[in-house]
Amino acid sequence: MSLTLTKADKDFIYSKVTLMDFKPISMERVLVSFLARLRNNGNTSTVIRREGVELTVPGLVEEYLEQPEKFQGFNEHKEVVLGWFEAHLVDLVNRGKKNAALASPRPLHGYVYRFRNTKYSKVYGVDRQFYELLSSAGREGQAALSSLRAFFFPEEDPMTGAAAQNAALVDVETETLQYLKDQVKRDTATKDRELNFKPLCQVAPKVMAEDITRLLAYRNLVPRSVMVEYLVTLMGFHMGLYLLRMIHVVPRMVEAKGELAPCGHGDSCHCRQAMLVDVAGLPKTNMARLAQQSMEYHINQIPVFVRANFAARKLEDYAAQLRKTRGLSLEGLGDVLRLSHDQFTPDREGYFQNRLGRLLDDQPEEELPPEQQRLLELASTNMDKYLELIVFERSDYHRKFVHQAIDSGRTTGQRGVTLNAARCLG
Repeated sequence: MSLTLTKADKDFIYSKVTLMDFKPISMERVLVSFLARLRNNGNTSTVIRREGVELTVPGLVEEYLEQPEKFQGFNEHKEVVLGWFEAHLVDLVNRGKKNAALASPRPLHGYVYRFRNTKYSKVYGVDRQFYELLSSAGREGQAALSSLRAFFFPEEDPMTGAAAQNAALVDVETETLQYLKDQVKRDTATKDRELNFKPLCQVAPKVMAEDITRLLAYRNLVPRSVMVEYLVTLMGFHMGLYLLRMIHVVPRMVEAKGELAPCGHGDSCHCRQAMLVDVAGLPKTNMARLAQQSMEYHINQIPVFVRANFAARKLEDYAAQLRKTRGLSLEGLGDVLRLSHDQFTPDREGYFQNRLGRLLDDQPEEELPPEQQRLLELASTNMDKYLELIVFERSDYHRKFVHQAIDSGRTTGQRGVTLNAARCLG
């Protein structure tokens, strides 16, 4: 019989570690959602579309059929236009099935976020994570954001947002989707930006920003749709690498009780990780075996990260109480982790004794499965006992989703780099 966990027990996501939830996502849909934050300096948008606009492929096509003077020939070839939209201009969930539905137009233009169907394009905070990583990257990050604005909003000045003179879109797909941007009543920026987020690694955001700027230097030489695919791949690649760093550094920070030196540049970056990749992709070769061993090293670290992240998250709950009762600030992750020090032991033990007692209200300790009873016997503190029970119940769930999140370099329907490496032996 499983323990009955409350929401407070299950809480795993910790904004001092990451702003995203660990769930499988499509990076193309993340990019669409990110475009709203790109336009609104980190905030998302509340969009009220014009009455009658339907978030379906036929509904979008109808917007064009109502303007025959602008889109000549569309009415005469409606089925062709519909097929063109489905094949090249929109992202569908359950593509090819009866229950296929529109997720959003493809991110060929910045304003496509206005027609994003949130029901079918959940991004679990990855768009926010991506923006805040770039925003934290200093001059490199600002250069990348400016290049992204210039690419996705070519008719606007990337610095001021004012209409640019003689702005030319580069292909018919983008020009077609640009028409949709005016089919809204209102597009208002919200105020949901995470202004206090500080990435645990200072190097990774700068490297990501530099790669984006270098890639977009070729934006006038590469077909727009191809450049978008490159961006999606690059975003997923860097997001996966950042999370890969986190699964190693967070356990080290928890073990050091907040005393690990801040991440710096060069040799002072303690978040760097190595990975051997078999670029040939040939199974059953020596290189394939080495690549698999390299990937398994990181995969085996995921359960360690899950426990460490739970520990940090539950210490944050304890910190929230201290902020109220003692007026402590405890702003950074290091400040929260220092609550593991001996000086807080009596108060901390009392707090987690209450949490443990509530957890065991419905199922006394003697009625627990033998595995959990053994964990409680081995744990030396109330906090450790509480954590062991939580991790026992939730570790498998989070381990699966953390693995999928690290593998976010994939596009819809494809395995990413990580999963392919783990399966390279066939």
